[in-house]
Amino acid sequence: MSELEMPTVITAIANSEAEGFVAGTLFAQGWNVVFRAIDWGSLQTYLQSNVGISQNALLIFGTDLPGANKELVDSLSGAVRQVIGFSLPNVAAGDYGVLNPLPSVGTDLVSLV
Repeated sequence: MSELEMPTVITAIANSEAEGFVAGTLFAQGWNVVFRAIDWGSLQTYLQSNVGISQNALLIFGTDLPGANKELVDSLSGAVRQVIGFSLPNVAAGDYGVLNPLPSVGTDLVSLV
């Protein structure tokens, strides 16, 4: 019998409440939260140091991530499996393109992911 591979996620959200909600909800659903970046520099360092893990991970970022912009996020296309962006209340969305409002209910987050 083979082991099932747990889905992996990397969060990149500066707001601790929003990040805790995302990471906690996904962890409770069986996701493996492998890294929780609080700024662009720490995210970039992690991705460069953990290529094998990050290439199969889902990156969930918030528009509040210090140092990030649309071009930098777009440049991650080969570094992670998929990117989902959330616009956070009271934070300018910038020019990120397609963003989702941060769900307030865990089931909405899980269905979106």
